[in-house]
Amino acid sequence: MRLIDADRLNEVLERNFAKSDVLKQIVDVQPTAYDLDKVLEKMEAYAYSDGICIRHNGCPYVGNNDINCDNCAAIGALEIVKNGGIESAKAGR
Repeated sequence: MRLIDADRLNEVLERNFAKSDVLKQIVDVQPTAYDLDKVLEKMEAYAYSDGICIRHNGCPYVGNNDINCDNCAAIGALEIVKNGGIESAKAGR
């Protein structure tokens, strides 16, 4: 997946195509692939939540010596970023 600046693309279409209105409409109706505001909102909610351990009735990584609380928090944050704010992250539900 590539993220593009749709507004910039619409400007290029307008400059280069006489009848760019249809093309611009097609661009404008495309779903957002990555919503930075939603990502930040979910990250903030996750950072100040009761924590993944409480949501899972205990640490989901008990017995895993490679994962500590800091790693667990990072994993949750990565899931939010990977989802681009569009869908709930597994840890952020």
